[in-house]
Amino acid sequence: MGRIRRAFSSEEKLKMIMSVIQDERAVSDVVQENNIHTNMILNWKKEFLEKASTVTDQI
Repeated sequence: MGRIRRAFSSEEKLKMIMSVIQDERAVSDVVQENNIHTNMILNWKKEFLEKASTVTDQI
């Protein structure tokens, strides 16, 4: 049997990303609490920061 791929809502992703960025929590702690791979949160964080710059350009 294969693995079941979990889907995270935008709110769930944002909560994890912000706990790393804003709350200055270790990625390893967030990963362990949410039972996800380190690369997932690092990719989400990278994408979030890249898209944030496009939003601030419009302000």
